[in-house]
Amino acid sequence: MAVKNSSGKAGKSLTKSNTAVFKAGDAVSKTPIVRSIARLKGPILSGKRRIFIDPVDGRSATAQRYKRIIVDLINQLGRHPSAGEAHLIRRAALFATWLEVQDVALAQDKDIPIKDIASGTRTLAMLLRQLGLDMPSISADGPVLTIDNYAEIIGDGDSDDA
Repeated sequence: MAVKNSSGKAGKSLTKSNTAVFKAGDAVSKTPIVRSIARLKGPILSGKRRIFIDPVDGRSATAQRYKRIIVDLINQLGRHPSAGEAHLIRRAALFATWLEVQDVALAQDKDIPIKDIASGTRTLAMLLRQLGLDMPSISADGPVLTIDNYAEIIGDGDSDDA
């Protein structure tokens, strides 16, 4: 059965195995579109079911985080990305991963390139806006970020309360 997506083009009907539901022409994700890089299909891959052009040992923590961010962004998008969106998702994942590496360097009392971090943050925000994934502003009634509640709000399970 063919359904029309938000651009009006007919596409394949997504079944329960695709874990998305089309409603009134727009994808509404009920469950994750993709659970892991191994399940990705389409333009996000560089060929032969690989995420990178050349063979890379993707077992490092950084490579695993990069792939997890790609999966998370696709799930936030709520559908399989087009070729253009796939490129933007990969760039957003690159910047997000690099910025997280800089967070680790800061936590280890290493020097960090603050100007590059500011530029990378702006670029990441721009990419997320282009994908329609930018975060809404926190309302005046929303959480206030302080040094004491940072880990709780950000979701880092580590705490120095021991």
